Amino acid sequence: MKALHILCLVGCVGALAASCSRDSQVLRDAHFQKGETYFKEGKLAEASVEFRTALQYDARMGTAYFRLGEIAEKQEDATGAFREFIRAAELLPSDIEAQLQAANYLMASRQFEDARTKALKAVELDPKNVEALILVGNASAGLKNFDRAIEELQAAQKLDVTDPRIFNNLGWFEALRGRSDRAEATFRRAVEVAPKSAAAHMALANYLSATNRRDEAEKSLRTAVAVEPTHVPALRAVGWFLTVTNRAKEAEPFLVDAARLDPKPDSKILLADFYVWSGRDADAVRVLEQVTSAGSTGAVDDMRLASIFYRTDRPRAASLVKAVLKSHPENADAQMLSAQLAFDDHKLTEAKSAIDALIAKYPRMAQAHFLNGRVLLELGRFSEAARAFNEVVVLNPRAVPARLYLARLQLLDNKTADARQVANEVLRLAPGNPAARLAIVRADQESGELAAANRQVADVAKSFPGWSRVHYEAARLAIFQSDWPAALKSLDRLEALDGSSREVFEGRLAVDVGRKDFTGASQRLDARLAKDPNDQKALMVAGQVYVAAGELAKAEAAWKKLLSINPSNNDAYDALGRMYANSGRLEAAEQQFATLAEKAPEYGMVLAGVLAHAQGKVAVAKQRYEKALAANAQSAVAANNLAWIYAEEGGNLDVALNLAQTAKRAAPDDPNFMDTLGFVLLKKGLAAAAIPEFRAAANKSPKNATIQLHLAQAYAAAGQADDAKGAAQRALAIDPAFPEASEARAIVEGRGKPANSPKGR
Repeated sequence: MKALHILCLVGCVGALAASCSRDSQVLRDAHFQKGETYFKEGKLAEASVEFRTALQYDARMGTAYFRLGEIAEKQEDATGAFREFIRAAELLPSDIEAQLQAANYLMASRQFEDARTKALKAVELDPKNVEALILVGNASAGLKNFDRAIEELQAAQKLDVTDPRIFNNLGWFEALRGRSDRAEATFRRAVEVAPKSAAAHMALANYLSATNRRDEAEKSLRTAVAVEPTHVPALRAVGWFLTVTNRAKEAEPFLVDAARLDPKPDSKILLADFYVWSGRDADAVRVLEQVTSAGSTGAVDDMRLASIFYRTDRPRAASLVKAVLKSHPENADAQMLSAQLAFDDHKLTEAKSAIDALIAKYPRMAQAHFLNGRVLLELGRFSEAARAFNEVVVLNPRAVPARLYLARLQLLDNKTADARQVANEVLRLAPGNPAARLAIVRADQESGELAAANRQVADVAKSFPGWSRVHYEAARLAIFQSDWPAALKSLDRLEALDGSSREVFEGRLAVDVGRKDFTGASQRLDARLAKDPNDQKALMVAGQVYVAAGELAKAEAAWKKLLSINPSNNDAYDALGRMYANSGRLEAAEQQFATLAEKAPEYGMVLAGVLAHAQGKVAVAKQRYEKALAANAQSAVAANNLAWIYAEEGGNLDVALNLAQTAKRAAPDDPNFMDTLGFVLLKKGLAAAAIPEFRAAANKSPKNATIQLHLAQAYAAAGQADDAKGAAQRALAIDPAFPEASEARAIVEGRGKPANSPKGR
């Protein structure tokens, strides 16, 4: 009896399993059919959900994978389409379409052996399938077996003697084998066999164009349109051929007809590209909006539209980019334009973060490295910017804009010979490039060749009278030579071209100051700051002008305002400190900033520390720097100065090193921060590591005798006596009476201590 009970139980379990299996099939089929309905209605997202749900009930449902491949293809997700079609082909070995789709995607990814295997499987299923036979031949060609490829295509040709694709491929394979006569004969034979085939005439035209026979190519393209006036590819080919040969007026009717006849959006997009090429952004937007309103747009089309709106309607461009990133977060073009928009809005941290992520994923994307260089330039990280622009040149040796930025950076670093060399390289790539010629103007000016600079800038201005940049450079050069009438004449031209240009304001201000018209300069600055009270550059210059005009209270107010906006501005700290020192108000100023520090801990406490430090109140300064860092651990000035104090005291050297490195990370090109880092390293007995820091600081600040002495002391500590003597001699040549001159003389005379103990600044 017990055995019977067990048997019944087993039977129940079997029945339950069969029931579950049937239920799973029912649910699978229900979700698949629902997906099919959505797919036919064009509701791709909903269809995708249903097909994936069907796969949860049957993970081997090949038809669901195939549909997902088609959805990915429509959504321009090539990676997803590849994945789904390959899986479908594995699960549907008897489905020709699945094998062909997999073969096509394997071909596109250059996996020619696997593509050939899939195509052969399709041929096995249908030996007369021309599409499959063409794919087999193309895969063989991809494997560089052109003889076999030609044999396989000839087999396809026996099935369809008029298929222009076969002639086209056969012709190119003959060309790749170096048999140009047979290649051309093949293309011409296609035209003879199918004289009314636009595709045959187009294939011949492509070959003629590739062999630099443009007139014959154009004749064949026009014949293609003549024999099939509604053949969209032929219309597009003629239109674009005429576009690139600078006959836009002739090209437009062909492209308009193609856009009208093509049920897909491709030809409308090409027409929009034509309008962009021709500088007709409004027409390009009109055409692309027709595409988007028809609901046939994808990420690529949206990015085309966004790139146009970037020039004409930034908010709309930003909205489109945001939408693309939401649906296609991996779209590199959208990521790139998003970073560019952040950069344009001066959101440098956001732009840098986006660019870093983009470069990490696409390390060979030259435009990403280029924008990275521009961001770094704005952040003042010049050496890193130079590396970014150099990377652009490595990736694209003909990248003229990157080379121009490199020339600019060389000029900023006082390397005029290097800047001139880079500018000449640009002129070799782009003869007559005006920006390169202006870089040479700067190099001539810096090296004192003013006559050459004047001739060059005048010649560029004559050639490009409507270019505002050349008039700015002409004004700048004239100001450098104190030629005020010439400067004002160039500024007038600049203002006529761009009345809102900041360069006009700065140029006229420079003329006021150069003429010692401080009243006029002050009034000009007052007007500027009335319009934009937070203009950091204007506030910095205003303080300098107000000091020159004797208006110290206004100078102090300008610099204090600047520091309230940007607490890390080293120049403003330095300017205030110098003004207070020159006016004998150190103690009062110190108290003022100590009080202000209660409201603004970072900038008030840092300046209070600087002022205490200047009076020799090291303990007070130390305490204030520590408080400033408690408020902001990245406060560069506080970190730098506290690192110096710790190093001078000889204790906390590891902490001092971390602080010095923090300061240098914030401003890697600041010679004072380099000097401090070198000083700490020297104190730690790491003379070899200190030398590059001191050397870099000396290059950045070649007139600073103290930094040269520190370099000499580092050389001495490293046992490099000759180098130490040379650096000490340079320090004395800069200023024979600087405070540590006796130490420099001791090194020159061989009496210097090689100990790692340079004195504080």
